Amino acid sequence: MSYKFGIEIETIIKLKPSTHIDLIDVPTTARDKDHNRAAVHRFVAERLGEESLGVITSHRESDGKHWFIIYDESVNEADENMYATEIVSPAFPLNSNWQKELSLVFQILDTYFTTVKDASCGTHVHISRADSDFSIVNTKPILKACIYFQEAIEKCLPVYRRNANWCCPNVEMSEELTELYPRESGQSFKRIFDRVDATTTMEDIVSLFSPSRHATWNLRNILYQRGTIEFRAPPQVLTARSTIHWIAFAVAFLELSTTCSFSRKEQASEPGTLLELRAGIMPALNSLGLSSAISSLLVSEDDPRMDDYDAIEILAKKRQKKEQRGLIQALASKP
Repeated sequence: MSYKFGIEIETIIKLKPSTHIDLIDVPTTARDKDHNRAAVHRFVAERLGEESLGVITSHRESDGKHWFIIYDESVNEADENMYATEIVSPAFPLNSNWQKELSLVFQILDTYFTTVKDASCGTHVHISRADSDFSIVNTKPILKACIYFQEAIEKCLPVYRRNANWCCPNVEMSEELTELYPRESGQSFKRIFDRVDATTTMEDIVSLFSPSRHATWNLRNILYQRGTIEFRAPPQVLTARSTIHWIAFAVAFLELSTTCSFSRKEQASEPGTLLELRAGIMPALNSLGLSSAISSLLVSEDDPRMDDYDAIEILAKKRQKKEQRGLIQALASKP
């Protein structure tokens, strides 16, 4: 199967001391803050343009062909020097140079800005089929996979993204699916899979599985031509590597759904485990040419999930210890 995807990166940036942009020094009104934020976004767009990345900032919505920078009101600006920013990618074919473009975006952010970690930020991956629209036939297996692996996917996320208001688990958003989900002894996934099979239109599927767009898997866009399935659960990303990880994860999960044997899984009384999810994701990654894109977040059900924040702090501490050891050795070698 061939896919296209786009990504929405919600983040908060602050100017580094060495970054010079013509701003109002002491913004006292909302209009002043809007002026400064727009200037910061233009600066980012100009730097991206210098790297030959097509960018637009004047539209209210992305056109799917260019990088797009916009203010996201849902992102928390804790003080006047923080700028809520949403960076939206073009729609990339999987066989395009998308990983290089993502690396350039983060290189620019790291050069001119400090990224502020905040739980109000998230990352959304939009996926479409490259050759055709989503249909009843090819969407039902995706629903079944999302339901069966819902709990395993949550274990891949940092705690603050689990069951968050803006990316609720799909089963919990539907009273009907909540009732059918196997939670007691003797129940299996057959009842809930039968309900998915009983849907007859795309509107039925969306109404059942995604009554609001604020779901882990938002299907509301598939009602439109070349519509997308949106994976809304990933946390704020701070590096190109983590961004690539979540893109690969989302696309590979949809590919996994095309190969799952749901006639066997419907008899299960327990949801899919993280190890079972990994066993399905890895072949999907290989078939899509993404085997090197996934990170170690998907390792063992017993391992604690580690988000970007933890990873960066651990690496910083390791570098600090290495520098301290080097200083101690240097001092010890002096006569």
